[in-house]
Amino acid sequence: MTTAPAPSSLQRLRAKTDRQLAVLVRRELDRGLALANQARPCDARRSYMTAETLLAMTELSAADRVRLQQRLDQLRDALPRCAMSAA
Repeated sequence: MTTAPAPSSLQRLRAKTDRQLAVLVRRELDRGLALANQARPCDARRSYMTAETLLAMTELSAADRVRLQQRLDQLRDALPRCAMSAA
């Protein structure tokens, strides 16, 4: 019979998952900004939505969350108005 993982193991796993999600959010934001600069608003908008969803799932420090939210806002501002209103 196996026993449930210790709470500290679960906490370490959650912290690792959150770090990995933060990396994915950063990469998606970089991708979205590059696509926005290439005049590919549909793809950039998709990156924005993905990054926004992933960011909502993470448990980050306040400083990390603010930093990623600022980048997300930067991407949103780089998107044409018509691309964002089509959601």
